[in-house]
Amino acid sequence: ESRAQELEQRLQQFQQSKSQPTDSGPKQDDYQDWDSYQRAIVDHAAAQHVERALTAQRQAESQRTLREQQQSTVREFVVRAENLSNELPDFNQAMSSVQIQADGPIGAAILQSEQGAAVAYFLGSNPAELLRLESIRDPVRAAIEIGRLEAKAATFVQSRSKSRAPAQAKPLSSGGRAQGSGFSASDSMDEFARKWRERK
Repeated sequence: ESRAQELEQRLQQFQQSKSQPTDSGPKQDDYQDWDSYQRAIVDHAAAQHVERALTAQRQAESQRTLREQQQSTVREFVVRAENLSNELPDFNQAMSSVQIQADGPIGAAILQSEQGAAVAYFLGSNPAELLRLESIRDPVRAAIEIGRLEAKAATFVQSRSKSRAPAQAKPLSSGGRAQGSGFSASDSMDEFARKWRERK
């Protein structure tokens, strides 16, 4: 444990002392004897190994967090869509015409929007608008466009709702699966998109 701490300290020292873009390691001219130089080489190799291991660990943790966020986003969208489908007789029909790539800019913006299900329904009922948005490749522009559509979609949903209640007014469920939906919190974004397209 003390050796690991020492290596981590050395790694930090190496990172702080780097003045060149690449670290070529210890140079023999910088050491008074051969043994010191060899120890420096071993320490340098160990520090690089620790750095690679820490980088891999950070990447794995980042990917796990991203996966959990994606699953949570999909789960919330599914619950909102299920609630909305109870209010709109033609909801499933409209949604079956929406071919959204869940990992694309527009799909991601719709899934992340609190009015995402209403926006998806609005787009399914307005093919020309959907066609216009499908050409967007920039995530920032996609988010802006979906944000602009939220109020219009909510009004559209309310005008066609059986109860005339505000769109998506029901609270979110805390369950991992929307009842009867066939969707799961463990679904990937692509799996969600496939299941939704197959839904009738």
